[in-house]
Amino acid sequence: MNNPPNPPERNHASAHLGEPPFAPGALANPSATPRPTWLPSTLHSLRHRNYRLFFFGQLVSLIGSMMQGAAINWLIYDLTDSKDQLGIINALRAAPILLLTLVGGVMADRHSKRRILVITQTSLMIIAFALAGVVMMGILQVWHIIVATILFGAVMAFDIPTRQAFVVELVGEDDLANAIALNSSMFNLANVLGPAAGGLVMAGVGAAWCFFFNAVSFLAVIAGLLMMRIGEKADPRPAASAFSEVAEGLSIVMRQRRLRSLLCFVALMGVFGASYNVLMPVFAKDILRLTERGYGMLLSANGLGAVIGALIVATLARTNNQSRLIAVGAVMFSAALFLFGSAASFLAAAMCLVTVGIGWIFMMSTANSVVQNSVPHAIRGRVMAIWALVFVGAMPLGSLEAGKLATWHGAPMAVQIGAAICGAGALYALYSVVFRRKMRGRLHPETGAVE
Repeated sequence: MNNPPNPPERNHASAHLGEPPFAPGALANPSATPRPTWLPSTLHSLRHRNYRLFFFGQLVSLIGSMMQGAAINWLIYDLTDSKDQLGIINALRAAPILLLTLVGGVMADRHSKRRILVITQTSLMIIAFALAGVVMMGILQVWHIIVATILFGAVMAFDIPTRQAFVVELVGEDDLANAIALNSSMFNLANVLGPAAGGLVMAGVGAAWCFFFNAVSFLAVIAGLLMMRIGEKADPRPAASAFSEVAEGLSIVMRQRRLRSLLCFVALMGVFGASYNVLMPVFAKDILRLTERGYGMLLSANGLGAVIGALIVATLARTNNQSRLIAVGAVMFSAALFLFGSAASFLAAAMCLVTVGIGWIFMMSTANSVVQNSVPHAIRGRVMAIWALVFVGAMPLGSLEAGKLATWHGAPMAVQIGAAICGAGALYALYSVVFRRKMRGRLHPETGAVE
């Protein structure tokens, strides 16, 4: 099967800055590894051995992480019976990311990304083992969860930008959009299997085993990283201070209107849209009257929709549909989330969450691809740190907003207010796409919010 032609616009920032997007020989060369004829175009990034190791190792690890995430939120609400506490503790995880992620982006650009990921994944494994031990001994208190949450966030400040920037080194630029979409499908396949498995494990043998299984699952991704064939060079001596390197990444982002607008859109959706996840235990226990098993299935419905959305995005990765996917995804997400707020049965809630998942991935996976393809590889770690800062930074605000509104007006109203605000942003994005199609002949390709 022949590869389709490359999209006409790529690496605008590189051309604008007058520098090559990648150092020679630094990235995978897709043409060096022929794609098997049986491999469908949706999965063509899996032709790269290093990416296969990354993909399947991460999949196993993420299933464990989703089990742990479901168990933590359930235990917080069980221990505190407080919507406020649920929002506040979830917000604490983002605090270290906000403080450290720009430094993490500099480290990703300076040092071996594989080496950083081995360190971060090992650290996360140790935290999970510690949580498993505390719960198994029957001494778990809220402060244990708070400490683990803060440590988790500190490690993720270095893991997120490094992992995002590492993908292009595994597949090359031509397969980057497809690989990002497959990463989303991997994450959300784990979001289907992990919470369902977590609910069964919690109901059967207790929450401690969710933490234990998560800790063991990190061995898969660590083994995959160590098995990769990557020529690593000695870390170069930094030519500038970390502060000046952070400033360089911020400057490039601020000079591109497309990136500025897109990051603002992501922040809006993160604050007022993604916060529904924090209130899922409230919907499960208090509104839909579900057990741990039903709670896990509710989370899995959301993940199922996201998997469907990711596979669609992966199939369309080499077409010029970014703006339409983002706008359509935003409308789908906002409408389905509003309906979820009034769902009175498990089936209705699950159907809404499937659509929420599809719309979310249409927006976020496509936006991630646009951002990565708009900057030189030499600063990709720093730019993805800015992405993490905006995306993850929106989460604590959203968690606090959702917790307060749910305390004052109830969880359904909190979700619907957020969905209405997202809907306004979605309609603006849709209007921008229609308007820009009419004006395309008079617009410079670097302007506008999406592409």
